[in-house]
Formats: sequence, C-alpha cells, structure tokens
Amino acid sequence: MEIKKSLNENDVPALANMIQEAFTGTDHGYSGESELVTALRKSNKTSTYDFVAWDAGMLVGYALLSDTLIIDDEQPQASGLVLAPLAVAPIAQKHGVGKALMSEIETVAKKHGYSFISILGGDYYRQFGYKAASQFGIEAPMEVPDEYFQIKPMREEGLTDVHGTLKYAPEFGI
Repeated sequence: MEIKKSLNENDVPALANMIQEAFTGTDHGYSGESELVTALRKSNKTSTYDFVAWDAGMLVGYALLSDTLIIDDEQPQASGLVLAPLAVAPIAQKHGVGKALMSEIETVAKKHGYSFISILGGDYYRQFGYKAASQFGIEAPMEVPDEYFQIKPMREEGLTDVHGTLKYAPEFGI
C-alpha cells in the first residue's frame, strides 16, 4: 500500500465512487461526504490536506483534513484540523488502510503545528487516542451525541486552557 499526499484530478470520479461505497454500508449511511470533499477541495477560503491510499493501482482509501478554529466569545482559542471524511473501500477495510491514513494525518498535523484534530465518528477513533471533545471543554456547533464529537491534541501542551466551540469551514453547512 502507498499513501500519496495529493489527489490527481483524474482520480476524482473514482474517489467519489469509493467514498459513496465506503459510507453506504455504515450505520449512518451515505450523507453527502463526496460532495463535501469536492466543496472543501474547491474552496479558496479553507486550507485542506488530501491523503490517498493506493493498493495495486486501486484507490482504496482517502482522508481529508481542513482548517478549523476553537472560538470563545468570538475570539480564536486554538487552530486545528477537522478530519472529514476518512473513507476506506469496503474491499480494503480491516486491512490497515484506515490506520495508515490516521498515522499520516497526525504526522502532517504535528509537522504544521496544529493544536488538535477533531472528528465526528464512533468507537474506531478511540484506538488512536481520540476522546469526547467535552473532556477538553470543547463544544460542537450542532446537536451531536457527546461520544461522536471527538478530539485529540497534537502538541504536548495539548488543549490546556482552551475552551469554546469548534467552528467548521462554511462548506460543512453547520
């Protein structure tokens, strides 16, 4: 398996199909993740980082990070990243693709000095050290069960003395 840190525009149709297949079989189903990827990648206001996993010439995984802030009283408290989506082709699930992508995203976040990565997701992310954001005093800007709104500090000082609400890029529609 090989992970590339950019997406070739010729691969966008295959990516859209893979994302739809990856989410269709989940508990929550497909909710427009492919359209979100397109909107975030085309945005001139939001910085993004793409990660594409290939195996034997087949696109088997994808992760997209986008800039975010924690805001309190209209003041930025910390800059971080949102992971949305992490998608692994059904045929490649449970073969380490997701773990490899998670390793890559965390390496890039640390390298660029981001304070945290935020995720909307389930139990899968706990193995990587993600915890309910409420444990850090961070709130979601929408209704979401506490156990699904997760965050992980990327720096040693973590999210000490940071509290507030996560502000998603406008493309999320939140």
